[in-house]
Amino acid sequence: MQFDMANPQSIDELILRDYYYLDEEDECFFFHVYLANKGYSFNEYNQLIGNFKKKLDRRGQYDWRYKEKAIREVASILRGTLATISTPVTVIPIPPSLCRTDEMYDDRMVQALRIASSGLENIIVRDIISLRENREASHSDTRTRLSPLQLQQLLILEDNPPIHTKNIILIDDVITTGSQFKACKGLLLQEYENIDVTGLFVARTQHDNLSDFDEEDLDWLM
Repeated sequence: MQFDMANPQSIDELILRDYYYLDEEDECFFFHVYLANKGYSFNEYNQLIGNFKKKLDRRGQYDWRYKEKAIREVASILRGTLATISTPVTVIPIPPSLCRTDEMYDDRMVQALRIASSGLENIIVRDIISLRENREASHSDTRTRLSPLQLQQLLILEDNPPIHTKNIILIDDVITTGSQFKACKGLLLQEYENIDVTGLFVARTQHDNLSDFDEEDLDWLM
């Protein structure tokens, strides 16, 4: 998949080792850097991610407008690249940590992608990957960190009608270890032959100690 290489940037060999589950065959891109353990007020990109992930129980509160603004900002970031794609592409959001039936399920990325893809004939947004059940909250003392293969077993692919494009982009707000991307990619490759799966992320996590932090943490900080 060819992007405007001025923006986003590739997760190349210089930083690939920071993303435990990615390998040289994975093609992933990002726009900004999220600095772990610095808090959402540390800089504008941490703040953007924090507001974008703001939980649904804040709806109707004074700060809800910041989530709505963040969704529009993420849409604008994504549109700048999606608009450069000249061949039909299926764009699939990586699902959040909650299943669709949970009252706190947040379709923030679906909302952003609908805005970002408006009027773009080559961009086909399909919200077709979901969880069978909620993943355990990462702050629980009993949690176990799931591998991509274990995560893949929790995923459902609702591809009716089936995907008809060779190129597929998996999109998420933040990549930290790459486990969720690899699980979704594995699910798609299990069902489809001769497809190319690319990852596109609003931000990549930069952290000091990978063993103390993983992708799930971002879904439970707010």
